[in-house]
Amino acid sequence: MIDPARDLPSPQELTRGLTRILGEVSGTVSVFDRRRNPYAATFASEIVTCGLGDDRALRLFCKYGPMTHPDVDIGRRGLEYEAGIYREVLEALPVETVPFYGDYRDPNNERCWLVLGHIDQAIHAHKASAQGAAMQAAARWIGEFHRLTEPLVPSGVPDWVERYDAQHYARWARRTRALAGDLRGRHPWLAPACEAYESLVKHLVARSTTVVHGDYYPDNILLSDGRLWPLDWEWAAVGVGEIDLAALTFSWPPELMASCETSYARARWGNAVPVDFETTLAAARLYLCFRYMGISQEYIRDERRRWRFQAVRDLSERLGLIEPAATSEAPG
Repeated sequence: MIDPARDLPSPQELTRGLTRILGEVSGTVSVFDRRRNPYAATFASEIVTCGLGDDRALRLFCKYGPMTHPDVDIGRRGLEYEAGIYREVLEALPVETVPFYGDYRDPNNERCWLVLGHIDQAIHAHKASAQGAAMQAAARWIGEFHRLTEPLVPSGVPDWVERYDAQHYARWARRTRALAGDLRGRHPWLAPACEAYESLVKHLVARSTTVVHGDYYPDNILLSDGRLWPLDWEWAAVGVGEIDLAALTFSWPPELMASCETSYARARWGNAVPVDFETTLAAARLYLCFRYMGISQEYIRDERRRWRFQAVRDLSERLGLIEPAATSEAPG
């Protein structure tokens, strides 16, 4: 639970930190207004309006958290890692992303600040009035991003950026199987599906890789004045690009999924779409199911998330990992 009184800096600390980030080119920073972000989840955050020494005004999105995320063992890297992605990966690319002003290590508590430009009058892409068009635009954006970053992978991506390797892909199915515990009795197909999934790992690691957002769900994509702004690059890595498309389209109506897949493929490959694109995409969807279910006991046992069991079963059957069900399984 985020506690604003504890997790947001004091007015004096905020002024000092922003001056440290912005002051080299603008002098002392004056904070005019600050408003807590009501949608903050993992990290405390706020919208700050400040004045610069050259009479400019800025609206900033400031996020605060530990240097390294306490859940680093399940893939979350923390704000220092995300700041590095902005500074050393995104800023070097010819793509439009949220303005990155800098990061700051608070000397009082070793917490990291990530300071970005605030996107005014923005909504999440999937909440746009023209939902289908917005989702297709998001698919094109990430397809173009993957096209641009794929050639950089051999030597143009910093060594500290995580690489999704065979161990990474396999560990989530193993975690899911272990965390399921007695739920395997209700879903007897789950253990065989987890075991058979590891045969797909060879397929995933053999695919061409690119820089992936890693958490490209619609909630992490803002739309403002017809422009898209992906946020929250904490899961960014080098991996199979279809992971991002799988996240964007998960559980949407088939027609919308198909249109997004077409938009993505054209943006990334033009007319040279790989023949195994659909197989790789299905494998990426299964990987995301395991990655989500494998986070914790709380996630895998949450009744609101129980639909993911059926998604794993459907994808496993489609990929030929398990035999199609002859009878219905136990409820729950």
